[in-house]
Amino acid sequence: RKFGHGPRLFTKYYKAQRVAPARDFALSRAAFARSLPITFRTHVSHPTSAEFVFHKLKPLQKIGLIAPIPWMPPGEGWRCLDPVADQAQAGHHRKLHPLVANAVTVGVANGVCARQEAVSM
Repeated sequence: RKFGHGPRLFTKYYKAQRVAPARDFALSRAAFARSLPITFRTHVSHPTSAEFVFHKLKPLQKIGLIAPIPWMPPGEGWRCLDPVADQAQAGHHRKLHPLVANAVTVGVANGVCARQEAVSM
């Protein structure tokens, strides 16, 4: 993937397998090229978890930088919201908004949260 061979080899291999009609394969390929949302979770068993959510995460939610992950219990799973970065940086390494990065850094340093992909929450 580092050298740009990943997408080309993926397409070549799976087209040869004929796992889907060409139109469906093109749609699937486009979906695979999109970046996953940046997500993190709070450790609710941590004694300061509720305080961290209230003082650090809820303000970020109010200004539209993060949102709860719908299938997680309230206050546990979060995803970053940045549609401009999502489009401009699709398929590339994305950075957190500085305010979100600060909150996550503080949370990780204190053992209250961790970056984690939503699919494994």
